[in-house]
Amino acid sequence: MNGLGLEQQKPSLPYNPQDYLSGMVQLPPWLRYKRQQFYAYAFDATPNTPVNQQQAVTLEGDSFFLLEGINILSRTITDSDLNTLKISFSDTSKGVNWSPNSIVFPNVSGRGDCTKYLSHPTLFKPSSTLLYSINQSTGSVYGSLIGRKIFGLSRDEANFSMKRIWYQYDILIGPLAYSSSNYFPVQTANDSDFYFYKFYSAEGIYYSKTYAPLLMTLRDATTNKNIFNNQTDVQTFTGQQYGLSPTVTAGTLTGKGLSFSVPRLIRRNSTLIVDVTNTSIVSSDPDFGPANFTLEGVRVFD
Repeated sequence: MNGLGLEQQKPSLPYNPQDYLSGMVQLPPWLRYKRQQFYAYAFDATPNTPVNQQQAVTLEGDSFFLLEGINILSRTITDSDLNTLKISFSDTSKGVNWSPNSIVFPNVSGRGDCTKYLSHPTLFKPSSTLLYSINQSTGSVYGSLIGRKIFGLSRDEANFSMKRIWYQYDILIGPLAYSSSNYFPVQTANDSDFYFYKFYSAEGIYYSKTYAPLLMTLRDATTNKNIFNNQTDVQTFTGQQYGLSPTVTAGTLTGKGLSFSVPRLIRRNSTLIVDVTNTSIVSSDPDFGPANFTLEGVRVFD
């Protein structure tokens, strides 16, 4: 950036397909120059929708769809809602979920005035069916999948673009009582490498602000390498899309997941371990968790 806040012109470099797969390049050049238009698919759940019932969003058949953002709004937003409302997505055309578990709303979605943009856009075939389910039936939930219709992709262009998908690994933490520590693992898939770009923990941030600092480290146990060297408050190393804070209105949109300047490569079939310490010394404080720590990035398939 220059002194006026304008981005400096960067020298153009030759396109390297691996840069797209690793997420260093958001879109391959051929996709940028295809005919395209903004588009959004809406979805919802009502009080009459059974808990965790799968519902479908069917994409239109005239184009590919490039998913760039997810927004979800609950009509009864409270701190307790945002701590417990979870959603899961899957793409039946690829047979792949977007995460191994359901994810809490503040880790996966935003709202129109603060859209949750994916760390990396993901391409879907025409006429794909996307399934979603929500773990509540007490209020109305409205959502939108925001992106672009892309026209005129060849089979080879589409197949290469879809070797990379946006993904969130979820580590379930707790319950963790006051003055205690524990390790919590997550296993990456055996069919794809993972490039780690963002880190979320809305529930961890809320607990750390409200009761006592939660300290954590993150380690790749397969390579025996730390991702940071020592324990630190979760507020310094994770983010959230919604604000869960005792000093702001519940549901305030305050930011985003912590974003890395360059990705951390996690190989397939690796084990990541989060070491968490609850520093509260007050026995009446609630246990922390079960809660979600969410790692966002891209899975890359052969």
